[in-house]
Amino acid sequence: MKDIINGKRMMLWLMSKSGMIVFNLVIFVVSIFSASSLVSLLMNPANNVKEVDDILNAIATIFVAYGVALEERETIYRIFGSIQTAASALEEKLNHLAHDYGLMFLVVALFVEVTSEIVKIPGLALKTPYLEESMVVSGIALTIYMLAILFSFTIKVAHTGDPAVKQS
Repeated sequence: MKDIINGKRMMLWLMSKSGMIVFNLVIFVVSIFSASSLVSLLMNPANNVKEVDDILNAIATIFVAYGVALEERETIYRIFGSIQTAASALEEKLNHLAHDYGLMFLVVALFVEVTSEIVKIPGLALKTPYLEESMVVSGIALTIYMLAILFSFTIKVAHTGDPAVKQS
């Protein structure tokens, strides 16, 4: 029973304002290191498509999962029994912000996965080195775009409820 209560607390904390900021920073650091690895693999003349594909899919999976969780932040609070917290004006703003950014993460991350998978289909029938390179570059560009979205989301979450900052 204690483990269940601790699990609920952990979920509520992860979806809290401070929890989202901390988790965003962790994802940001992991993604920056991954993006730098992608760029170095792309610059290497060896055929590193498998490694690049693995990194792109890993980043995309993280953002898809996080996007889904963010989209359902309000539901998570309801399920884990924090109705009072979920009803406040600050939490309502955070719910809307999390939903919007969660959807953006989900869609962009799915496109990262699509760029990765597009390479595999024609590659079965014919050699497509230029397609591979363009899809890798597209995947890297979308990953960098997700990082920009993550940065924006983190700033907005940090300033939500701050009376000195105009809310948009």
